[in-house]
Amino acid sequence: MAQYYAYFFAKINQSTIFSEAKRDHSDEDCLAIVVLTHGKSDTLFAHDGEYPTKTLWNAFTADRCPTLLGKPKLFFIQVQHSFDGSKSV
Repeated sequence: MAQYYAYFFAKINQSTIFSEAKRDHSDEDCLAIVVLTHGKSDTLFAHDGEYPTKTLWNAFTADRCPTLLGKPKLFFIQVQHSFDGSKSV
């Protein structure tokens, strides 16, 4: 089942990721997470702070989320590196 979240706070983003990891994904075929934000190498920015990108996928390892074991986990991250809009990756 598709879920949509739109948060701008690091604490809420991380809390949502950990809640999703605890959910039973037995009926899902894969996991896809899309993040559009500002950031820098290996770090995502939120309104209230920063958090490492590895927070996203570390929550979905086999020991933390066994119902996704053997299923594709897709992470799409678009980060705006400069705040003036001149460079995005």
